[in-house]
Amino acid sequence: LSFQVMNALQRPRVVLPRPPRGPAPLPANASLQAAVPEQQEFHQAEEEGDQGVEEQQFFDEQAEGEVTVIEDDDLAYYEEDTGELEDGAFADLGEQEAQEVVYSEEAEEAVFGEELEEEVEAPAVEEEDPKSEELEEEVEAPAVEEEEYALPVGDQVDAGDYAAEEAQEEVYQELAVEEEVEVPAEEETLQCQQPTEDLQDAVKSSNRLKRLLEEDMSTPGATEGLMRKRVKMATGGLEGPRPIESVKIKQILSKWKLENDAASRYVLETLPLQQLQALLSGNYSPAADNTHNHSRVRKTSAELINLHALRMREATQPHSGALDAVSAFCFRWKILPPEQLKLRTLNHRQLRNVIQTFDGSISLEELLAKPAPLPPRRRGRRKNAGEAAPKMPGPSTLGRFLRLELLDPRVEALVVGDANLSFSLQLSLHRASLGHQGGILATTFEDLETLRERYSEIDDTIQKLTKHGAMVLHGVDCTRLADDPRFSSYRQKFGAAYYNFPHAGAVSGFFDSHPFVRWRHENLMHLFFRALTAFMVEGASVKVSSNSNAVGVRYSDIIGAATLNEFVHVETVPFLEWCLHNYSRSYGDRRDAKQRPGQKSGEENYRSQQADRDMVYSFCFKPSGATLPKPPIKRPPSISDLSASTEACGCGYITQAETARANPGHHFAAIGHHKRLMGAEKEEAIAKLYQRFISEVSGRHVG
Repeated sequence: LSFQVMNALQRPRVVLPRPPRGPAPLPANASLQAAVPEQQEFHQAEEEGDQGVEEQQFFDEQAEGEVTVIEDDDLAYYEEDTGELEDGAFADLGEQEAQEVVYSEEAEEAVFGEELEEEVEAPAVEEEDPKSEELEEEVEAPAVEEEEYALPVGDQVDAGDYAAEEAQEEVYQELAVEEEVEVPAEEETLQCQQPTEDLQDAVKSSNRLKRLLEEDMSTPGATEGLMRKRVKMATGGLEGPRPIESVKIKQILSKWKLENDAASRYVLETLPLQQLQALLSGNYSPAADNTHNHSRVRKTSAELINLHALRMREATQPHSGALDAVSAFCFRWKILPPEQLKLRTLNHRQLRNVIQTFDGSISLEELLAKPAPLPPRRRGRRKNAGEAAPKMPGPSTLGRFLRLELLDPRVEALVVGDANLSFSLQLSLHRASLGHQGGILATTFEDLETLRERYSEIDDTIQKLTKHGAMVLHGVDCTRLADDPRFSSYRQKFGAAYYNFPHAGAVSGFFDSHPFVRWRHENLMHLFFRALTAFMVEGASVKVSSNSNAVGVRYSDIIGAATLNEFVHVETVPFLEWCLHNYSRSYGDRRDAKQRPGQKSGEENYRSQQADRDMVYSFCFKPSGATLPKPPIKRPPSISDLSASTEACGCGYITQAETARANPGHHFAAIGHHKRLMGAEKEEAIAKLYQRFISEVSGRHVG
């Protein structure tokens, strides 16, 4: 094995892109808008080519229903659920506004008591109300003709550029449903053995999210406005905006003249206080932002606000493109350019030692002054492949290790969301060629029968995997591994994990970037990495592939979720330079039964994304032993948000009212199959979409 590794490392090297200069250190009190100049330049160039990068659809008219507005009196209903306010939280408020926030304990207790009585009485009314039973029966009705297509895991159409928008409209036309699919009226949490205490975090957030959705579904009059209740369950996670944040949200909406825009209000309710303060004090305006939108599909105010907030967050993260090991290390530790140059002169053994041992307890200069320890030897041979080619140039040698996928021969590998198992087969053949002894656990989200309908070769692929010692499991939700009894024996067992092009599923009528559906993509990454923590060994390698311009699962969702769960960002490698890139990619839905990506002459893997922007984001698991914070799960929009902000068509197509008005089409007609739904019919259509959300967070596939 050592000779194979030496030969591989000394072959002519792949021409690597010039690594970007390292970032300057950020001050301790830097705001979300602060970023190093190099990062700002990269993001500015990225935004110019990224603005129209989104999945397509859409079409007609404005909703007529009234939107419940938070008035001054409503502040009495807000609860302080998240502890004390930050110091200076009232600094930006006037005296009168601050008084609105600070209310007496007696008033608080009185209001809380009234709401508690209402909440206690609600279930009894719900059980006896015959209308609720009728609604449940309606939810069980077959899905409409234009079904939302769920693609929770696996390779997906996710992003491209301006030219990709027309191609994506064709993609959604292909997804038009010709058959009726029954949507389950009620999903139950998967029943299995109770997870141990240290594993409960991996499934607790999913269950909380499911309960939140079910409560909204079961509350009488949900679509008529549950603002008082819902406003207590927002900001950044499943907890609600505190009074200080609610006042700032009201001020921002007034500043932008969007007081009656429920979708924009929902976006602001999911932002942390720091971003709300930046929006209130800054000059940003969604109306002005739309004038610079060159896409032929105009974005709604809610989409623009959400995109701006994401870019504020990404300004403090590494950029989405290729990043070598030195640049990733320097960004993580805020190392200055002169020291970066020193790191680039180190050989492989020295650089690997610095990256593995530096913890900030001593200066980098002191660590560099110490000689790198010699690797342990056994019977005259190096202990592992990591010590091969010690005197080769450090940055390029480390890069080749990742590109050539030189794993520890003994570790077990986990593959999740592998639609047709072709990647798992390629990984199995690769490891066999290197003489590895470690096994592979290949998993799919779909069940075997569904896979046989889409991929005629699936049985042959499974047979080949089994022949090479791999194990195959179907119906695996990568966000609920701790809740799956089949994984009970795999705790702290995997030394490598792979997730290629994650996606939470396309929803007909909404771009992946729309905040009404993007919460699913962001939550997917937080729950995936949290689930992995119980099953990976220390030092394990995790690779997540995605397009750098993806707008569903954004690169910042991947890096942010990984960092929060103690997976250190090691390097970002262009996907086409990865030795495992040439597997048979798929859409991950029923289109695969007719045509696979890239089968047409001259067509890239996906019509809606550029192959040269595909990246492999590489991480190393470095658990500290400290208790991890709760994953920042983003709450979904309430039924009242959807009802007030959307239009529904008789065919089942739902989109935001602004989009429906700006892009007239065959939907939302006065009569016929594509008539615009009103009243109870609209509520039923929205309830079906909400039922799909419940199914997804329960680990069930719809469609």
